[in-house]
Amino acid sequence: MSKFKFLLLNNVSVKIGILGGSFNPPHEGHVHISLETLKRFDLSHVFWLVTPCSPTKNSSSYEDLTKRVQKCVEITKPYSNKITILDIEKFFKNFYSANTIECIKTMHPNAEIYWIIGCDNILQISKWYKWKNIFEKTNVVVCERSEMSIKLHNTKPAHNFKAKNIYSEFQIDKNILNTGTTFFMLHIRKIDISSTKIRHML
Repeated sequence: MSKFKFLLLNNVSVKIGILGGSFNPPHEGHVHISLETLKRFDLSHVFWLVTPCSPTKNSSSYEDLTKRVQKCVEITKPYSNKITILDIEKFFKNFYSANTIECIKTMHPNAEIYWIIGCDNILQISKWYKWKNIFEKTNVVVCERSEMSIKLHNTKPAHNFKAKNIYSEFQIDKNILNTGTTFFMLHIRKIDISSTKIRHML
């Protein structure tokens, strides 16, 4: 955890993105949404938060954490100045996203956090532990890359928190970030790949 504080330059005011997940395995889709979010929201950095195990999944389906972290480091090597890999959740008692965000906010109260998730997660996020806290304490960026766009607007988060649509072919209007909006649907070029598909192929 001390490494994370060092990377954030001793708590200076910064805008950072956090892409959490199992990365089992990591792939170019993860890189793509990281770079798009960096550009569209003018972030200084994106951290990949590799979880030891999702609370909703069986741990036996996961490759060893150290191996997953190493694969993440390898795939992001060309962008190491902007994407950093972290495994700080291995120090936590549980791996709930809401609790992890609380810890990060406590360590770095001046950091503005953009919590990056895929469209598949937004469909089930209302079942997550203290899911509303995630939307209340961070800017949530949902990277929509497929035909799921219609479904996204029928989810509980969309009903509870008004989302602003951002289209990657246009430069984001910086005024949007000053309107109090904290929930964004980022529509980006589709990358037809997922960790699940890769595991099935293997």
